[in-house]
Amino acid sequence: MRRRILFVDDEPRILEGLVRMLRPQRERIEVVTAPGGEEALALLAREQVDAVVSDMRMPRMDGAALLTEVRQRHPVPVRIILSGQSDQGTILRAVATTHQFLSKPCDPQVLVGTVLAACAWRDLTGHHPDHQQLVSRTAILPAPAATLSRLEAELAQPEPSLRKVSGLVAGDPAMAAKVMQLVSSTFFGQIRRVEGPEEAARLLGLELIRALLQAGCLASVSDQPGVSSGQSVAAAAQALCRHLGGDARACADAGIAGHLHGCGRLVAITPCCTASLGACLLGLWGLPEPVVAAVAQQEHPPTSAGPVVGAVHAALALAGELPWDEAWLELRGGPGAIAALHGAAGAAAMPGVR
Repeated sequence: MRRRILFVDDEPRILEGLVRMLRPQRERIEVVTAPGGEEALALLAREQVDAVVSDMRMPRMDGAALLTEVRQRHPVPVRIILSGQSDQGTILRAVATTHQFLSKPCDPQVLVGTVLAACAWRDLTGHHPDHQQLVSRTAILPAPAATLSRLEAELAQPEPSLRKVSGLVAGDPAMAAKVMQLVSSTFFGQIRRVEGPEEAARLLGLELIRALLQAGCLASVSDQPGVSSGQSVAAAAQALCRHLGGDARACADAGIAGHLHGCGRLVAITPCCTASLGACLLGLWGLPEPVVAAVAQQEHPPTSAGPVVGAVHAALALAGELPWDEAWLELRGGPGAIAALHGAAGAAAMPGVR
């Protein structure tokens, strides 16, 4: 499917360079341009695009302000900032409205691959336009007020513990998803592949986590208890991934997917389609493809699924969160294989599993 991408930049030479650079990709993308925010909004009012890629620093309306308007008026297009430099305050504004952030100069293959991947994951919910708009508008997820209060109290200490702060962030699916988004894109530096949300929080550091929390960019406050932590599922998924033949990178991805498997329930207004909602959000936020695929296919892994998808499904089935997919289980020996999978997951990783 050919995608239509709107590039917005106030420097004509930059737009000309983008058109020239992306010409070899014309079978996959159609490039349209606008010299500023007002012109971009006028174009969006009369034409459809799949993604908006905007510079940050522009006169009259900067990239963060433009994408805020796009989010409200035209929520379906993927929203990406492509910028050479921005101060932390401006980036914090962009965090609230931007799906991903890419740094200039950007390799054309990386740029096109990022846009096309985000569009593909967004389309998971294309058969439910309301769901698609809901997910695309989502900038932060709800976390229990008590959890946010504990984080705020620790950060207010004279010498807050990075270990405690990163543990609190990783233990809540809403905050865990957000810090994974930030380190999976170039919001605050180079893209990093990390072992999980706790490492992501440590990389961001205390000052940045404090700034995100104070700006309301880490999570929204909810009076509801929220979904359960995915930490035990993550531990089991990592162990199961090793059992299923996954390498170190695959096991890390399985753990991340285990942490974030329930994100769709934080987005959903109804109980249906939560796996696809979660995968759509994480794909828009630029998380690694194996992680997003495992969240999307957690209920019904294809029989050909690799160890990451299979491990997350098995961890959730062992935890009693969903029924076994019979075709996947049969390929691994049928119900008789459950005992071996349980043993591989480890009793410590799956407390209370019978």
